[in-house]
Amino acid sequence: MIVSRLGDTAVVLTLEGAIDAAMAGRVTGIAAAVRRDLNAEAIDVIPAFRTVTVVFAENRPTSLDARAESLRKIASSAEAEAVPAARQVELPVCYEP
Repeated sequence: MIVSRLGDTAVVLTLEGAIDAAMAGRVTGIAAAVRRDLNAEAIDVIPAFRTVTVVFAENRPTSLDARAESLRKIASSAEAEAVPAARQVELPVCYEP
């Protein structure tokens, strides 16, 4: 896992491995754990294919490096969650000249 800063107020966790259902479960589990454990500090938690980005409030006394270490601990102990089944969404379109 790679933990890197994103500007002055965010940290990105990048997971290693293939992009598959197992990875999606890990990302979902980490995002849920971060929301649960850092709810008071994190403004936004953004899960993606292999990353979880956490944006923090600017006025917090904790340094970004300390937050990054907290995220590393949370991510290493987080359990994978089940990924909901995909669903099909149809959007009607009308093309008129």
